[in-house]
Amino acid sequence: MSMYAVRMVNLPDSIKLSVMNPDGISRDPRIPASIVLAGLGREFLSECREQSASFTAGRGSEDLHQIRVRLRRMESLLRFSEQAGHLPPVTDLRRRTNSIRNIDVLLEREADFRGMIGIREKACFSRTFEELRLRRSRLADEAVVLLAESALTRRFSRLDQVLAAVSDEGSEDAGERLMIGTHVRQVLKKAEKKFRNLAGRIGEGSSDEEFHQLRIRAKRMRYNAEFLGPWNTEVDTGAIGRYARDLQSLLGEFTDLCFQESAFRNLRDDSAVGCRLPGVLDCITRRKERLRLEVIGVLSAGN
Repeated sequence: MSMYAVRMVNLPDSIKLSVMNPDGISRDPRIPASIVLAGLGREFLSECREQSASFTAGRGSEDLHQIRVRLRRMESLLRFSEQAGHLPPVTDLRRRTNSIRNIDVLLEREADFRGMIGIREKACFSRTFEELRLRRSRLADEAVVLLAESALTRRFSRLDQVLAAVSDEGSEDAGERLMIGTHVRQVLKKAEKKFRNLAGRIGEGSSDEEFHQLRIRAKRMRYNAEFLGPWNTEVDTGAIGRYARDLQSLLGEFTDLCFQESAFRNLRDDSAVGCRLPGVLDCITRRKERLRLEVIGVLSAGN
């Protein structure tokens, strides 16, 4: 095992990106980028497997959320590593959990919504959320089956083997490979440029989709800053991460409201429910417009 691989073995038992503790990981920017990224990738993959087991046991919304967080981190890491070819199973699994997450967002606000409706809407409201709970249960069962599929298990095992092989690479040819310090600078500059290009076009007339794409770019910029920060010597990754995290929080709520608005507008076309809840819709729309202005304000201050 190379000296670089030994350093990677010393990764913390659980890396929490928002408070990443680099103790035990060499900050030497001369470490080959492939080795650093492979070590982090194996850690994220291990955490994803642990959360999958928890979700299978309890079907809980928090377990599902944590699975999705790990999958998104894996996606970000694989995109700027040499293992982008292994993205499909990671992305596919995350996308196939989208429907459950969307329902969880609605169920989490059930009590709030109940306070927005009139007496005449209560029966419709109860039917709506009972149907949502049934759908959620069916989708959770399907997700558990998916997580246990042998094909998916094999693909993730293969990814782990590939990352393990990279982590164990020798250091003899290190001088010919891209160093993590150089790679960090390139990744951060590219992510910031993409974010700024879109942020500069955002205004009150921007579409919901543009705000959604801004959230994706802010999220990628945040992840890059957080788990590549320890190997950076030129950019204030702490400030970038905090800015992107705060903006991502606003945009995340905005995205949730977009789904909620769409869900309630479509209720009239759902034969299983067959009604609309105008009081809820009005409240969602007003909150969404306030958030739109908040995001624009944060962007102006950030620039």
